[in-house]
Amino acid sequence: MANKRSLNMVALLGNVGRDAEITNIPSLDKDVAKFSLATTEVWKDKGGEFQEDTTWHDIVAWGHQARKAEKHARKGACLMIEGKLKTEKWQDRDGVERRRTVIQAENITLIIPAKGDSSEPEAEFKE
Repeated sequence: MANKRSLNMVALLGNVGRDAEITNIPSLDKDVAKFSLATTEVWKDKGGEFQEDTTWHDIVAWGHQARKAEKHARKGACLMIEGKLKTEKWQDRDGVERRRTVIQAENITLIIPAKGDSSEPEAEFKE
């Protein structure tokens, strides 16, 4: 068998679009958190005008990271998400196979808390 090497790694810095939704999965005895994160690219066009393009990412976090998401993933907070791409597959009500790609968070770091949140940014990102 050939020696195969690959890397599935994602790093995002962006703003939470909606508070994390936490669910307990009894069959796995684990918590799962789901939320959205926006990353925005800004550039100047040829006419000197600023343009921007926002991409929305679906984030899924399990176990300890789900509890961090529950604490820090509030609408407006700035988070650093490190993780990997995962494709979820399921069948809809009509039996059609559906897919979507999500970011499975392996590390969530609070950079700037949401307004009204008294959490402190993690040490390496404090100003």
